[in-house]
Amino acid sequence: MATDTGGTGESNLQRWSLIVSTASAGLGLILTAIVTWFGVLTAQDQLDQSREDADKEVRQQASRVTSWVLPGENGKKVQVIANRTLEPILGMVFYYPVGVDTQNGSISMVAQRLGQIPPCTSVLTEIPERNSFHGFTFVDSSGRGWTRDSDGNLVESDVTGYDKSAPLVDYVKTEALTGCK
Repeated sequence: MATDTGGTGESNLQRWSLIVSTASAGLGLILTAIVTWFGVLTAQDQLDQSREDADKEVRQQASRVTSWVLPGENGKKVQVIANRTLEPILGMVFYYPVGVDTQNGSISMVAQRLGQIPPCTSVLTEIPERNSFHGFTFVDSSGRGWTRDSDGNLVESDVTGYDKSAPLVDYVKTEALTGCK
């Protein structure tokens, strides 16, 4: 009575080999998907960081141009503009509100053109009588336009069409600054 165990044993071995190889292939696919997913997340994080760095670089000069108001002589106000960069600022135009249209709420503005602000310099100019500072626009050394409002918010803007007909005002005083970058 001989039993045929060879065929059944081989059949079981083939069956287990197929199961193990199928499971291994499935596990390999799952691990590959996980590694790929983390690779995508890492690449996205690097891209976001690169964009943030590029934005900081673009804003670097513009963020170092500031302005504030000081009391001047005879009750007048003086606008101080500080360019704390090693590049000139071009096309500087200040805006002051002169009236409000009560029907539609629009604000009428008067503009004063300061032209170029030298590097690492602060300039002072008188504010037109009875006006308050509203904001200013300028062009940085790379040709990008910027607007800073009276709250200090800085946004990139199209100032290519700035008001070149606005009166060019003289500086009351200029001072060299220290610590410019």
